[in-house]
Amino acid sequence: MKRRAGLTLVEVMVVIFTFAVVLGAIYGVLTAGRQSWFTNTAEVELQQEVRRAMDWMSRELRRSGSSQVNIAPDGSLTLQVAINDNPDWGAEGNAGWYIKYSLSNGEVLREVFDGADVEQVNLERALTNNVSALSFTAVSASEIRIDITAQKDILQGRTIQSSLNFQVTLRN
Repeated sequence: MKRRAGLTLVEVMVVIFTFAVVLGAIYGVLTAGRQSWFTNTAEVELQQEVRRAMDWMSRELRRSGSSQVNIAPDGSLTLQVAINDNPDWGAEGNAGWYIKYSLSNGEVLREVFDGADVEQVNLERALTNNVSALSFTAVSASEIRIDITAQKDILQGRTIQSSLNFQVTLRN
């Protein structure tokens, strides 16, 4: 009896099925890794945005005195900072000017106003985006607590969230 060289149909189908299972498993691992990468990257970016805004606000609050800070009923905060170690208070080097921090359409805004309450549009800056909540609380006469919550939609309808709070001691 002669033996023929080659594979039978059943052997070919077993090999194809085995390769399909292995390739499917590899694809699943790569897809999960990709989703994890995008999710973690988005989380880090969101945390960095929130931290940058918090650092900016806390730095200016530290330079301000308790009599130069006001938390408005609408949740915004206005302040004046010392100008060049002089007894004058203001913003952007101008006595009498003030800075206002507020939440508008998901952005933390830093606006500068002159002594006549006219906004200096060229000095307006959005510190961060994707913010769902911003609050300022007077903990004591010389301490302000800042709370920021941001959230961002990512792949496949998932939402990530980052919250940060910080307590700032004002200068005398």
